[in-house]
Amino acid sequence: MLSWRGASDPEAPGAGAREASDALLTETVVADRGDPGATREVLLPLTSDGVAVQGVNAVAQDWAVGTPRGEVPVRGAARVVSVPTFDGGASTQSVVLALDCAGPLDEGAWQRLLADVRVGLVAPVEEPGVWLS
Repeated sequence: MLSWRGASDPEAPGAGAREASDALLTETVVADRGDPGATREVLLPLTSDGVAVQGVNAVAQDWAVGTPRGEVPVRGAARVVSVPTFDGGASTQSVVLALDCAGPLDEGAWQRLLADVRVGLVAPVEEPGVWLS
């Protein structure tokens, strides 16, 4: 699932990109009635030059969602970026990816998702672990 949320707020963003991304992922996990836990970093693809995928850092976490069929494993990632506005203010853009599996979480499916998806954030390309925006 790919979702967009944007806000135009002259005070935005109040937190750094990683902290805001952590908060968005925690909000997503809690909305799924999951248990927020430790996050790790992943690179979400923005573009590809035909040789390497280029992207932005994001936080990721695994959690379980209770369904009538039983617990379903989910892996999700979130990123919030600050975008300057034409009037000199700032706005935020965010993206959340979530993959659920009927059986055990499939690492190959997650890697294929990251290889195939392109997130439409307005952000500079980042090196893994270096949060710019």
